[in-house]
Amino acid sequence: MTPTGRQQGLARSTRGDAIELDAGWLGNFVAELYSRDRVYAVVAVAWSLDGDGPVLAPCQVRTVVEPNVQIYVVPDALLSALRREVGSRVALKPGAARIWWPGVSRRSDPGEHPLVLPLEGESAEDVLAEFARQFHLSRPDVRSEIRQIEDREATRAETAEAELETVKRQLRAACGLAGVGRQLGLRALRADATEQASILQAFGENVAALRTRTGLSQLELSRRCFIRTAQISRLERGERVPSLLVLLVIAQALGVSVADLTADLPPLTRQAGRDHMRALITKTPRSRHRVWHLAQASGLPRPYANALLYYMAAFGEIAQDDSGYEMAQHPAGGAEG
Repeated sequence: MTPTGRQQGLARSTRGDAIELDAGWLGNFVAELYSRDRVYAVVAVAWSLDGDGPVLAPCQVRTVVEPNVQIYVVPDALLSALRREVGSRVALKPGAARIWWPGVSRRSDPGEHPLVLPLEGESAEDVLAEFARQFHLSRPDVRSEIRQIEDREATRAETAEAELETVKRQLRAACGLAGVGRQLGLRALRADATEQASILQAFGENVAALRTRTGLSQLELSRRCFIRTAQISRLERGERVPSLLVLLVIAQALGVSVADLTADLPPLTRQAGRDHMRALITKTPRSRHRVWHLAQASGLPRPYANALLYYMAAFGEIAQDDSGYEMAQHPAGGAEG
């Protein structure tokens, strides 16, 4: 059979939805692969390691890619020659499938032209699902959007890091204070950290229980959420604070609501810090009730003291005027504890 159109001169036979290469046309195939005029993706499928056929059936690949994608079946005998032509970074390996987007070169980032290699014992359905995920995540427009998101996240991370360093400096300064204020301030910080750890632990247990009830492994859940398996593992162990976006995608993947994920979580009361701040406001002169005075006297970092005072004011435990904070005459009692 003689190929026509875009397939002309690339292969001598077809296999369903794919073109099967032979040695005589490998050079033409590589020329098309590196062509600057190419605007479509090229998918190459090697034979499975057991030799029963292509690692992914071309007809199945066709169902998860765009109509203009060209699919090739590459026999084992051509893999070494293909590796020499395209370089080891973006070569097709035995028993795998590879996606080459326009603009590929020998120096390209392999992650931008992903290789899908089946895991031992992985079903054909899971391999196809992973191929589909890699195909859509590696699309040039998606990569561009991901880079923009990563740039924004990097900027946020730098800002958060700067704020953390400020808190660390203030905490070190607080640790240098003498007396009861310093000891109680450190006790409040430790108690707050313990409360937060218990909340994260309970959240992780909720995620693990709902995932198990749904019948998903951590790997399957991570694929549905487009996040790393290690991140799911850390969330379930209570070692990571989830962002709002992560909460939403996990809830969607598990078919539950965010309320289900956060059900029965213990409250963050900051009880030790509030008790400490109440005692300071009660015992210190009215002229020492401004934020910076209370932060210094409490032995707490300034941002933490600010947040604690705002929290107490929001629940009506204390009142604020031009001269600072004072105990409320009739506390609203909204905060637990």
